[in-house]
Amino acid sequence: MLGLWNTLERNSGCVMAYTDLTAINQNLPAKTLIQLTDDNATGQIDTNVVDWAIEQAEETIDAYHRGRYPVDIPDGEVPGFVKVVATDIAIYRLFKRKMITALPDSVQKCYDSALKWLKDSQEGEVSPFPESESNQRVTVRTRDRVFTSTKLAQYRCSGC
Repeated sequence: MLGLWNTLERNSGCVMAYTDLTAINQNLPAKTLIQLTDDNATGQIDTNVVDWAIEQAEETIDAYHRGRYPVDIPDGEVPGFVKVVATDIAIYRLFKRKMITALPDSVQKCYDSALKWLKDSQEGEVSPFPESESNQRVTVRTRDRVFTSTKLAQYRCSGC
């Protein structure tokens, strides 16, 4: 499944994912990543397993955002925090795939935070998109009212 913010077709070979092996590797020691993915005892990271975890993360994010946010981002870039959330979910999926019942606290906390952010995003409490001119709040200042209730009362018809 293509992610919510993918703007390029899979056939082009340039599909943008929410996260990638590099981001996961920056958050997980290589030795641990090998243990979580190397089912054939090759001593190497199995990129197919990593791709599966990334796809699971993308599908989770899409499920929360479907119907609220547009399918494409004009510049084709995934917002920074979505990358963080996708990485956290993918790492969690890698651990859960191995049926590890006692997850490291940091992995569980990151996953719980990611789901909370997704729920808040789904409800519109936070936005996956960075602030821009189109979604910033605007404060409007005006002069004091000319026709206050007291002033209007002076002009009311007594018989009305």
